Parts: sequence; C-alpha cells; structure tokens
Amino acid sequence: MPAPVLRNPATIAVVDDDAAVRQAIDSLVRALGYNALTFGSAEAFLLARITGLACLICDVQLPGISGIDLLARMSSEADIVPVILITAFPDASTERLARLGIPVLIKPFISETLALALARTVVPPA
Repeated sequence: MPAPVLRNPATIAVVDDDAAVRQAIDSLVRALGYNALTFGSAEAFLLARITGLACLICDVQLPGISGIDLLARMSSEADIVPVILITAFPDASTERLARLGIPVLIKPFISETLALALARTVVPPA
C-alpha cells in the first residue's frame, strides 16, 4: 500500500504497555507519512496533555487506566480524537465499541490492516 502524501503530517499517538508493539506501530505510522508519539500507559498519555491529534491508537488492556477507560475520559473532553483500539483479548465491550464504529484490531494484525484503519479514521489536516 503506498504511503499517503501529506503536506503537514498528522500526528498519531500510540499507547501500549508493550515496548515492542509501540515501536512496531511507531515505525509503521512514520512509514505511512504521519508523525508519531508513543506512550507506555494511559496515565503518561494524559499527563502529556497533547492536543490536535489526528488519531489515537490504544491498547485495550493496560495497567492502571485501561484503553476503554481512556476512551471514556477522552469522549468527555472538548478535543475529540478519533481512536483505533487494539487488543489481544476481544470481549463483549470491544465488540460493542466495534458495532458503534470504533475500529478494533485484534493482535496480532498485519501492517496493512492498521494502514487501512488509519486511512479510514484519520482526516488529513487542511
């Protein structure tokens, strides 16, 4: 899949407690032409107070604040950020979110699956 050509690359945040997964997604996001910021926990992401993100890619199962809880906190904020959830353990809550239109990718997934989810989720900056 060819990388999108973006004049002002959108910034994608990646939250996953597994360093190898964070690095792999970071590399893919950058290869697709986006900027990337990575965080090992939802708490670290919240403390960073990042605004203007094009998308958040977040693991569901995190120590402390879960990806589902982070999504709930973010939905109450004024700065709405599109989210792609990733999980190795799909359950009723992730199935419900998928039915609501939130992309949920099941680990392990191939890079093309994430690239397609990003293409469908991220609105390039004007």
